[in-house]
Amino acid sequence: MANDIYEKLREHLDSIGIGFPKSTTRADLKFLKKLFDEKEAHVYINLTEKLEVPETIAGRAGKDPKEVADILERMNKKGLVVPGKKGDLCYYAAAPFAHGIMEQQVELMDLEYARIVREYLKTREPAPPRGPFFLKPIPVNETVGLENRVTLHDDIKVLVYRQDRIAVAKCFCRTHTKILGEGCDKPIETCLMFDFYADYYVENGWARWLSHEEALQLLDQCRDAG
Repeated sequence: MANDIYEKLREHLDSIGIGFPKSTTRADLKFLKKLFDEKEAHVYINLTEKLEVPETIAGRAGKDPKEVADILERMNKKGLVVPGKKGDLCYYAAAPFAHGIMEQQVELMDLEYARIVREYLKTREPAPPRGPFFLKPIPVNETVGLENRVTLHDDIKVLVYRQDRIAVAKCFCRTHTKILGEGCDKPIETCLMFDFYADYYVENGWARWLSHEEALQLLDQCRDAG
């Protein structure tokens, strides 16, 4: 049954990052069927959060390595995986729902997708506690001091200057609400990407390169825009 593979896909995605709980309207399945075909779903449930070569993933999936490599590259272009590269070898890991698959549709999003995301976010069931947002708790057998603070603007500028490669992409949230006919008048091209993640976005056409000076100017514009 087609639905079986998507149920397995949802369960696997729910085990990664912040999870992907069911929706009371089953918008979770609408989301998955919008983005994944059945072959991609089968490959995804054989991905882990560790970067691996296609041959390893194919062995787990019981599929031909060449076929799996082609599917993984297709998924890469669709924002469904986390890619990596070392020399001539390509590596892939499972992208979480957020930050990950959801936001990586920023340049691929249509009205149907925007509506499905809105429905899912409004109807998803409460997820079990997973620790801080976007993170998983890892026991280290030590006391860890927790301190939340807003980083100073000048500190962010120092951080930006330390990066080798910088790119800027559209804000997913503002793009999403704009497609839905809502939104605000704030700048939309504001999300900074660094190093390997900048490479990923630029290679897929979802972002453009910035110089250090351009990135600093963007920070000033965002500050002034509130």
